[in-house]
Amino acid sequence: FLATNLVKDADGAMALRVGLDEIRNGYEDVIDEPAGERAFEGPTLVLRGADSRYVTDDMLPTLREVLPKTRLVTLKAAGHWLHADQPEAFQQAVEAFVDAHDDKRPASNGD
Repeated sequence: FLATNLVKDADGAMALRVGLDEIRNGYEDVIDEPAGERAFEGPTLVLRGADSRYVTDDMLPTLREVLPKTRLVTLKAAGHWLHADQPEAFQQAVEAFVDAHDDKRPASNGD
């Protein structure tokens, strides 16, 4: 991640192109509860890693208040980078969710 975000500045020195100052300055807003007038009633998939502290059990009641139709999937042996730690399980969870909510996909005719 870090290597892909390195760039040379005007003097040829390496620097991060990620806006760390902006992230730090807005961090309280990022981690705060979502603002809004009502819950989102559409289907939502929340994936979390069992070894990550980003979506903890104590956050789930609030999460379900704003996303009442959440499908929560916890991937074992995964941290915050679910797609890297458990790529097959990550893909299966996403595909299962999309398949369950894809009204536009034509029905299989057995081919």
